[in-house]
Amino acid sequence: MLLLYRRIIFGSITREDVRQMFDMNWKEKLVFAPLEVLAVFFGIYPMPVLDVMSASVDNLIANYQLALGEQPAPNLLAQLLPR
Repeated sequence: MLLLYRRIIFGSITREDVRQMFDMNWKEKLVFAPLEVLAVFFGIYPMPVLDVMSASVDNLIANYQLALGEQPAPNLLAQLLPR
């Protein structure tokens, strides 16, 4: 996809120094592999991140509602996200 984009937007490569550039080597792919796996995992199953954030979000919502003069709702994030 990126190769197609580059050809459409920039046309044919005319500079020799740019023509000699290659895609990522195996070391760079090895560095990005765990990041790609984590991105896919948290995209499919985000609950580990949401569980960690739950207390902070509940505290933030309670403080916001307190500032508005409303009664704080208990554990609003748990009500929004069914398990």
